Amino acid sequence: MRAIVKAHMWTKIENLHMETGLTSLQTRAERLTACFATKLITRAREGDIKNGLLRALNLNRDVFNKKTWLLCAADAVNRLKLKDTILSKGSDTMSPDYSTPAPWESPPAIFNILQTGTRKADSSDR
Repeated sequence: MRAIVKAHMWTKIENLHMETGLTSLQTRAERLTACFATKLITRAREGDIKNGLLRALNLNRDVFNKKTWLLCAADAVNRLKLKDTILSKGSDTMSPDYSTPAPWESPPAIFNILQTGTRKADSSDR
């Protein structure tokens, strides 16, 4: 980052983050991990990964004897304070009002009619 903004080597990394508006790689990784964990939890299908992640979120950290990706994902969700929001949402289900169009129906045609700058009567072809 120092090379991109042509900063001196003694410039603190925190100052560079503030000046450029870029977040740290750790923060971006945590956000992506929390997003991935949210997708796993909110999908309707049950599975070992989803259940393991829910256990990691709900159990104490001391239960795990080694660092696993489930624990890292749970830590990312907890650091971003998203646990209560994710767990309160439940599974992602289709809206009851949603109806898919039949496969044989063509999509509706959309016409955009634009007015020209001059009227035909005002134009002169000579």
